[in-house]
Amino acid sequence: MNVHSGKLEKFQNHFSRYPILSHTWGEEEDEIHFGDIQKEHLLKTGPGRIKFDGCCRQAKADGFDYVWIDTCCIEKSHHTDYSEAITSMFSWYQTAGRCYAYLADVPDKATSTFDNDFRRSRWHTRGWTLQELLAPQDLIFYSKSWTKLGEKVSMTSMIEEATGIPAQFLDGFRDASVAQRMSWAARRVTTRGEDMAYCLYGIFNVSFPIMYGEGASAAFSRLQEAILQRTPDASILAWGLDLQHEDLLPEPPSTNRYGHILATSPQNFVDCGTVVPWESDLSGQRLDVNSGYYHLQLPLHTTKAGHTFGLLKCYSRSQQRGCIGIPLCKVEQGLETDEFMRPRGSKAVQLFDIDSSHEASNLRIRDLSLSEDIQRFDRRYGYSIEVPASSKLTVFDVYPKDRWDTSKKLGTTGVDFQRDAVQLSWIRLRHNEEQSPDFVVMLELEISSSQAQLKCHLMVASRSMDLDTIAVEIPALPSLSRFTGRERASNGWCNLTVNQTTKRQGGYAIYEISLTELERRQVDFVDITSEIELATWNRRLQSLFEEDLQIGPKANTVARSVLEKQAHIKYKATHLSSMKKELERLPLEVAESKKVLKSLTHQEQRLQEKKSGILQSISTLSERLPMGVGVNRLMQWHNSVAQSLSRTLPAQDADIESIPDEKTRLFMRAIAIGHLGAMEYLSGQLDDATKASTSPAALSTAIKSSNIEALIWLLERGFDVNSQDSDGLTPLGRAAPGGLISVCLLLIQRREDIGLDIDLEGSDGRSPLVLAVINDHVEVVGLLLDGKASISNMDSGADLHALTLAARYGRVEIARLLLDANAALDAEDENGETALTMAASKGHDGVLQLLIDRKANIEATSRNGSTPLTVAAHEGHVRISRLLLNHGANTNARDDDDSTPLHLAARKGHHHVVKLLLDNDADIEAKDRWGFSALAAAAYESFEQTGRLLLERKAYIESSTNDGRTPLIWTAVNGHDHMAQLLVDKGADLGAREVGGRNALEHCLYNEDLATTRVLLGRRLPIDRQDMCFDRAMNIAIAKSFSEVVRLLLREGHGKFTNDETVGFLKYAKEFATDIEDDKAEAMDEIIAMLEDAITPRERVRRYQLHRPSIWEETVQTPPDSVNFLERKNIPYSERQAHTEQSFDIPISEYSERGRTWSPDAPQQSQTSNDHNGKHDDPRWKRKAARYKKSSMNSEQRSRGYPSLQSLQGQHGDAYPPGHYNRDRGPDTLAVDGEKKRQRSSFETPREPNKYPRTC
Repeated sequence: MNVHSGKLEKFQNHFSRYPILSHTWGEEEDEIHFGDIQKEHLLKTGPGRIKFDGCCRQAKADGFDYVWIDTCCIEKSHHTDYSEAITSMFSWYQTAGRCYAYLADVPDKATSTFDNDFRRSRWHTRGWTLQELLAPQDLIFYSKSWTKLGEKVSMTSMIEEATGIPAQFLDGFRDASVAQRMSWAARRVTTRGEDMAYCLYGIFNVSFPIMYGEGASAAFSRLQEAILQRTPDASILAWGLDLQHEDLLPEPPSTNRYGHILATSPQNFVDCGTVVPWESDLSGQRLDVNSGYYHLQLPLHTTKAGHTFGLLKCYSRSQQRGCIGIPLCKVEQGLETDEFMRPRGSKAVQLFDIDSSHEASNLRIRDLSLSEDIQRFDRRYGYSIEVPASSKLTVFDVYPKDRWDTSKKLGTTGVDFQRDAVQLSWIRLRHNEEQSPDFVVMLELEISSSQAQLKCHLMVASRSMDLDTIAVEIPALPSLSRFTGRERASNGWCNLTVNQTTKRQGGYAIYEISLTELERRQVDFVDITSEIELATWNRRLQSLFEEDLQIGPKANTVARSVLEKQAHIKYKATHLSSMKKELERLPLEVAESKKVLKSLTHQEQRLQEKKSGILQSISTLSERLPMGVGVNRLMQWHNSVAQSLSRTLPAQDADIESIPDEKTRLFMRAIAIGHLGAMEYLSGQLDDATKASTSPAALSTAIKSSNIEALIWLLERGFDVNSQDSDGLTPLGRAAPGGLISVCLLLIQRREDIGLDIDLEGSDGRSPLVLAVINDHVEVVGLLLDGKASISNMDSGADLHALTLAARYGRVEIARLLLDANAALDAEDENGETALTMAASKGHDGVLQLLIDRKANIEATSRNGSTPLTVAAHEGHVRISRLLLNHGANTNARDDDDSTPLHLAARKGHHHVVKLLLDNDADIEAKDRWGFSALAAAAYESFEQTGRLLLERKAYIESSTNDGRTPLIWTAVNGHDHMAQLLVDKGADLGAREVGGRNALEHCLYNEDLATTRVLLGRRLPIDRQDMCFDRAMNIAIAKSFSEVVRLLLREGHGKFTNDETVGFLKYAKEFATDIEDDKAEAMDEIIAMLEDAITPRERVRRYQLHRPSIWEETVQTPPDSVNFLERKNIPYSERQAHTEQSFDIPISEYSERGRTWSPDAPQQSQTSNDHNGKHDDPRWKRKAARYKKSSMNSEQRSRGYPSLQSLQGQHGDAYPPGHYNRDRGPDTLAVDGEKKRQRSSFETPREPNKYPRTC
């Protein structure tokens, strides 16, 4: 077709480059046909015109002058042209310059559902589009609006998912096996059955005459025969492949019936997508057709069970090994023949560990699709019947009649390989008594592995029932075994039994059936008329069930839509009164909803009338059942119905499936899917007690599945609407939190009739209104308020009103509805909190603004005196705090603890809120009941950023709490070193003391907080030594073995500690060293060394001369300025340290005696001692000796022996050991008997001869 002129032009051999359209046909009248173009009748509109115009427009845009469209370029009325077009179609698509694939059911690519829409497109399901996908080299997909979706080469993964064709075959498929190509067409369909074969011409490169009317199966058989003429690929016989049970060989059918060797449709290849020929043998297996037989050569393999398989030269690639076998069996068992058949319904399988080198056998397989006399295969067996003359019985009827020769009283039957698996024949015998029922003999000829076996069954039937009806109905009964195996029967006038014998007559087997009279009346026999009536009613019931299942979902949807529209109208009508801005729009919406509601209501009425008729039929069923069959038989029939429903009704959740009683469980299943017919039937099988006990679960199940019709059915039959289910929820309590508007409206509309308590709480103490508020279902809340639900009901779990709950969860629209319904604006919960306070606490500014607009008390206080601003500041909500301040909230409001909003914000570290409050004139120095200012609170919790902000706003840095602790002391108490650094940097007083006398440094030492201690001692500051009390800190540091702190104190106190003070510290350290734990011994040794190094050289020489006279007598005197002579002599440091210890340590005996006199009130002991005994003064030996000495003291001595850390705690920690600073008396003084006396320590160390050379 010329895209410029819109006319058709015909080409013979040479034609211009053209694009081609691939699409799916719509309605015949919508498409633009060949005649429409010829007549220039292009007035059609609709999908066909959109497709036509879009294709022409795209061809022009791509620079083409011509385009080929099958709807208008093929003259279908001309058979020759039409056949040529179908035969050439594949090549036309293959040689086209471009192919436009128009997907009329796929939206643009930008939509969120594009991937699913593309995969589900109808284009992927049509037979003709398979070749249109594979043939073109340049294929582009377009959406229904002719927007480009993508090219085939870029969408291979999506195409593979949509079609099942592996990506490697989309560019070229000639390497794919026949079975693989067939599998691609297995799930595709065509409008005309024969086209399923014709559309595969190009896929297999074959052609054969087109004959519409021959049937899809015949056309597909001709396609396969044409393929067999071109390729030796044996995979064409691998159809019906079963790979699910790779280790189990499928049993051949119990009755071998003739089947086709070739597949009947592409659907037979659905599981053959991975079947490929052997790579090692490309010769294949050719199959010929001749004289009504298929001739082929196949190796045969017979299993141990006697099953025969023909081995094909192909395998399933998913299995990686073996070969595929097709089941075969001989037509005549036991005969040496080459005639085989493939049993109908048999499956090809993958065989493993099979010797594939079997010698091939020549096989003949009959082609039963050819026209021939098949009767020869059906008439192989006969039967005759003998009736006793005394029984007054005659053969009245037989079925089928063509199997009965009345003149010879001989019937013929046999193996029908074409149709039936089991042959049934019927004989009717009638008594001469007019009122008597008839006898019926059923002859069942069963074939197993081509071996025949006849079974005879005797039963009675009403005269009014035709034998034809009996013959049709009996095989259709659900359990045929119940009517078979009976060989005796009685009709009230005659008692019979049936027997059979077998004899051969020519080539036929003749079964002789003889009837014999019995004297005793039979009780256990089959009345086939009653059984058929029960089966008929069963089918009728099942039909009603199915009809109900079809109508049920639609009726349920319509009913739910009606209720939802009613609820929508109610909500909009309520909304209409409070929203004047939507006044013009809402009436139109309400009117439209009413119009839709009217239509839905009419539809619902019609469906309800039909459904009522179904339910009425089911409810009266028990009255119309035949009663003559007995109670036990009726119970069996009801049980069979229940079993049928058990298969029909899908299993539900664990709660339903755990119900022990089967009928109750089925009843709950029926409720879950809204199967009213099953509910009506099963409810008649349940007693009243069972119904009452299942009432809560039944209603809950109907509500959870939103089955309105099921819920209405339950309510109309009196199920308790105020009961609680296993979760403790009432029906309304179940629907409200789930937002089930239709269920809520239904229950509220019928509350008077069903006795609904709209405010009834569940086991958790929550009413339906409370649950709807919590779960933010606005329309449900509106329905409950219209139904006069109580607004004052509280959530027992949280003691909150509905309005407070709405404020808690930020439900603005629900809060508005509650306020419109006159909810108490300032109602308090048990904690005294109002809705405004709750909104401020949770940070919901929308609800807060609504409450403020409704004039809520902005200064309302809770039980602890907190205002909304106090709560917002505590939680750190900046927007809420700003909103409250803008509406005049008191910035300095105090709660019961005298805390202001600024206190609480600082205590929580909300510096943004702190800044906002300071900007609104908050009192920065306000204190709470414990004396905390905002800065002290921030320091207490170590919020550094908040503290810096307060200090920048000139907060008083020395503000103290009621116990005298400044912010710096609080940082020391709690170990906040970073906050301490900030305060020290801002000039905080390190010497400030609390009421108990401690300062920040002492707290750090008592708490063993070295990090904060480093901060306090890390800077040299001009601090008064008495205020700082370095000596007391030194005592604590020595007692706790903090060598690092001693080093810092010595550095900070340099020039302030006197030599006598340092000597006192040294003495105190050595006293502690004797009884210190081993893990602290190293630190204590380091402290002693540092203190010794801190003593001035002159004092060291003086002490050395005073306490070592024996050494001075034996050695050369060292001048005072040569105190470092040991260092000049290059004596190692360890020996110098030992020498120093020997020079200044107190003897052990004196050490112990003096240790017991360290008290201001104790009498002083002798200052000297000669108890040296020549012992070496090694510190480790001294510690062991001291522990031994201490262990030998009594408890009184030990209690007075050594100073402890507790002895340093008192008024200013004043219980100082000797030689340390005393605030009242000065250094190195003790009060003895009320007098001041200078205390002089005597250091006498046992001499160790020849320790050092005399030159020292």
